[in-house]
Amino acid sequence: MKTNITNKAIVTMKSMTKALVLGLTALILAGTAVAQDQVTRPFFAQSHVEVVIDLSTGAWYAMNEGTATHLGHFTGEAEGISQPSIVGEGILNAANGDQVFTCFENPTGGQEGAVQYITGGNGRFENATGEAIQTQHNVFYDFLTNPGFLIITYDEVLVGTITY
Repeated sequence: MKTNITNKAIVTMKSMTKALVLGLTALILAGTAVAQDQVTRPFFAQSHVEVVIDLSTGAWYAMNEGTATHLGHFTGEAEGISQPSIVGEGILNAANGDQVFTCFENPTGGQEGAVQYITGGNGRFENATGEAIQTQHNVFYDFLTNPGFLIITYDEVLVGTITY
């Protein structure tokens, strides 16, 4: 009796192992297919931005709202540090809940030449990559409203590519 039970267990385990190997193979192939389906596309965004900088630490927080290719209407948030150059990380939130994750670098602190790198996302933007050059227009500096803080508002344009 023990031999029949042992043989059945071995056959069952072999069947389970085959099923597991087939399932893992299918997952790997599906993951490869997703990565191969990624396409690089032009990216363009316009938004209105408000940045608040703590003058004692250089820390900053920004909010923006606008429209972008592949996102439609979006809102965003970012934070970082502005000493000596301006660096930070942000999230662009599409109306349907998909998000694009970015990091930001502006070595000169000027109104042109800053770069936003796309570092990932969720939804259809999972594993997204890309970069966009930022330019600022209609820049307004407010030193008076909140002593110790600089509030900067401007219109932003981003032009680049996104791969997803």
